[in-house]
Amino acid sequence: MIQGMGVHLEELSVVQSAFDRNGESLVRRMLTPQELNIWQTHRHPVVYLATMQAIKEGLAKALHTKIGQGVSYRDISVELTEPVSVCLEGGADVRYQRHGGGQWLVSYCVSAQFVTATVLLQQ
Repeated sequence: MIQGMGVHLEELSVVQSAFDRNGESLVRRMLTPQELNIWQTHRHPVVYLATMQAIKEGLAKALHTKIGQGVSYRDISVELTEPVSVCLEGGADVRYQRHGGGQWLVSYCVSAQFVTATVLLQQ
């Protein structure tokens, strides 16, 4: 049974503009220390950042909330493995437990202009 679903579309040019304005302070607000290490050596750091943002926004929606409303970007840790691995802390974990836990199914796609993520929480 599906407990929650979240879909998010992130425009790469918007993420690039935000990064140009805010630099690494933006990245440090969005990424966990583990993700930050990957970002620092990633071949396409803005694409990686946009991918993380799309997946984390989708996860928050699947938890029936938004980033900044009891859940922060750093409450969610994502590994782009096959399948995508998700680890929750803080407010994200509290919401996850309220929904009875379950399995995360994450799909994402990167194009020249956009990153899209679809996230399902199923029991």
